[in-house]
Amino acid sequence: MRPRLSPVLMASLGASALAGWVLVPWLWSAQPRLARPPGTRSAEWRMPDLPRKPDQAGLGLLMVTSPIFEPEAAASAAAAQPEDPRWRIAGIFGSGRERTVLIDFLAPGKPSLRLRVGSRLPSGDRITRIEANEVCVQLGRKSHCVGVDYLVP
Repeated sequence: MRPRLSPVLMASLGASALAGWVLVPWLWSAQPRLARPPGTRSAEWRMPDLPRKPDQAGLGLLMVTSPIFEPEAAASAAAAQPEDPRWRIAGIFGSGRERTVLIDFLAPGKPSLRLRVGSRLPSGDRITRIEANEVCVQLGRKSHCVGVDYLVP
């Protein structure tokens, strides 16, 4: 003999089957869909860039010049470098006996000098005469004149 199913059990099984047949497609269609504007393609997939080999020399230089590693040592190393001794005659200005020679140094931050007749150049030579476009300097027993070219604005 086969066991008989109760009518209440049969009704609940039928109702659940009907509900599944009607509600599942309705719930599925109620899911939000991502709408794309017309004419656009989906985003292209790209592989991420591979990490590059680190620049070890650059990292070392950054660490050496970093202010957290003994700033006093960096200042003393900068002070230990010799000052650039080069200089040039930058120009002559003034008139008559009031002429002055402007000496400009190539070392950064070193101020320019204004020298008159009788003053000594940075090389130690004495200025004997200043003309409109030349400076005469005493070199030992001889006098040597250096021409100065300038541009008039």
